[in-house]
Amino acid sequence: MTNKAETLGRFTLLHHLDDGGSSDVYRAHSDELGTVALKLLKPAARENPDEVERFLREGHLLEELSHPALPNVVDVGVEEDTPYIAMTLLQGQPLDAYLQAKGKLDSQRVLAIAEDIAAALVVVHTSNTVHRDLKPHNIFICDDDERAVLMDFGVARPMNHRTENRATPRYMSPEQASGMTLDGRSDLFSLGAILYELLSGSPPFPGKTLDALIEQVRTHHPAPLSDAGAAQPIVEKLLRKQPAKRYRSAGTLLRDIRKARAKAQRQPLKKLEVVALIALGIGVIAWLVS
Repeated sequence: MTNKAETLGRFTLLHHLDDGGSSDVYRAHSDELGTVALKLLKPAARENPDEVERFLREGHLLEELSHPALPNVVDVGVEEDTPYIAMTLLQGQPLDAYLQAKGKLDSQRVLAIAEDIAAALVVVHTSNTVHRDLKPHNIFICDDDERAVLMDFGVARPMNHRTENRATPRYMSPEQASGMTLDGRSDLFSLGAILYELLSGSPPFPGKTLDALIEQVRTHHPAPLSDAGAAQPIVEKLLRKQPAKRYRSAGTLLRDIRKARAKAQRQPLKKLEVVALIALGIGVIAWLVS
């Protein structure tokens, strides 16, 4: 796209925001919708009816879902033979860029991100859908409130649906890497891999080749986390190889995250209370001996 604004039907394309495998995202404007993030299917993908169907299915799925940690889709359709998804424009950056700028994150920040994504997954899984491609680039961190938003549902499918494997190997679940049918616990494993990377600064499965990555995901246990605080037992449970040993649902995960955050927030208060009592005691002793 050139610097000169281009048009697509009723949309004026203002600025290219992101380049996906089969789609591009633009900052765009229309008189009816205002300024939006406009996701467009790439020309090569438009030639494939399956790709067109997949793209429009993604848009209609997100139209039905509503949560602050999910994209707000305002319109889905086709303009000039180009399928599009129009979403509320968010200001911020993908989690991978955020992590690169910040370095590894502390436990409380990681738990805050985990809470947003777990809450989004509750909504997604309740709709009988598995995201299937959780990774840092598909999580967006908003500038205004640092809210995390789960993006890109291009390969999402119904629960227990067997289909081609198009996810990112580094964040796959073992059952996904083995080509098995998936339920919501697969997304929970992927979230665990992301949280591990946020806490440690490195992915849990560092293999350099596809075969090495797949083998690590299936059989390798990541190095134990250090200084991970209240997030550590949560991440360890998410990364268990057998789905039955993980959290049984995003809802149970969400409850544990909220408990861990509340407990961690109380601990500094208790420390202040102890310091205050010590100071009071010292003051009383000083008064008695004076």
